[in-house]
Amino acid sequence: MTARRIKRLWLDARPGTKAPNAKLTDDDVRAIRAAYEALPERPGRGKAGVGKLAAYFGVSRSLVTRVARGTAWRHLSF
Repeated sequence: MTARRIKRLWLDARPGTKAPNAKLTDDDVRAIRAAYEALPERPGRGKAGVGKLAAYFGVSRSLVTRVARGTAWRHLSF
């Protein structure tokens, strides 16, 4: 892939609900972040209950973690 095509792909990326394959809404992201903060910590394994959050919203556990930590859906403030 050429550098020009890569740059075009990067510029075409749309954040949040503007992406055509987005499964979450802005309100879902805020709810995930609030619920994640309330989850108990498991020693050495992260937060407990991430799988239940993921199943509820119909996304993967890794996406729930990335949303909660702010690496995904960065355009929304905490």
